Amino acid sequence: MHSTPESSQSEELSFGADPDDGPRPGERAAAWAVNWSRAHRRLLVVVGLSAALVAGLGVGGWHLYEKSNRPLPPPDGPWPQMGTLSVYLCGGTRLDTGRKTCRDGGSATAADKQKIEATLRAVPELRDLRFKSREEALSDFRERSTGGQEPDLIDFPESYQARIGSGDWRALKSRFETLMGVSDVFLTRDGFWWDKADIEISLCPEPSSLPAFGCVKRGRPTEDEKRAVFDRIKALPDVEAVYLEDPVHYLKMLRHSYWDENGSAMHDLRHAAETFYVKLKKPPAMAELRKIFKEMPGVQDVTDISISRP
Repeated sequence: MHSTPESSQSEELSFGADPDDGPRPGERAAAWAVNWSRAHRRLLVVVGLSAALVAGLGVGGWHLYEKSNRPLPPPDGPWPQMGTLSVYLCGGTRLDTGRKTCRDGGSATAADKQKIEATLRAVPELRDLRFKSREEALSDFRERSTGGQEPDLIDFPESYQARIGSGDWRALKSRFETLMGVSDVFLTRDGFWWDKADIEISLCPEPSSLPAFGCVKRGRPTEDEKRAVFDRIKALPDVEAVYLEDPVHYLKMLRHSYWDENGSAMHDLRHAAETFYVKLKKPPAMAELRKIFKEMPGVQDVTDISISRP
């Protein structure tokens, strides 16, 4: 049978003393405890809070600790509705092949450019319209490229670039494609991860005929390989958050940005890679990061997300 605090106190108070002998030992101890607690009230509050915190760590804290040792799932949103319009001009590139709007494979004339620009400026959904030369396009490619064969200047057509808000993109694209001097038109939504992470570390997909950089003769990483990559990410300085995107979310993201594409790559999970996305407290040192991760088993590529932004 368990005694209550009251019964314990009663037993202590009645133990080994005569009622006429003044304060009993138990009474003296109780009085001392009350006086001490009054004098040290602040200390007791601090100790109580500390005990509560320790107790909390014992229950929920271990759950938080475990969560910190696993990557986060992708955020629910937001899903960007703004995008980029690219109107490429005829100029003797491979994009011109078979285009009725490119006169015998020739370049867009000055009159063509004037009409194209006037048409674009009349569209209320567009903003920040600018002309992009071949030289600027090649310079941008060099800045964003991580290596490979140097392309020729002729491979980069002149273009008009603009930011575009929500609207009937399909109708606008069809309209622009009919303009003389226009080789091709692309409208893409902003990347899902642009404002959510700084670097992406894509892992190997399943084996396929598609190029996969460091994934020759191998498939997806094992759980141990993924854990090794995650642990190395967590060891980096200035890491704010680490997300792991699965193939299903990757394809959802791809279809959102490239809304007008219907190729098999938009729906085939075999070609979709798992990817770590890392949010940092300061801009990444990409050369060092590539050196660290490109040699790790199961890693396909390491990319600075900012290079895909307009």
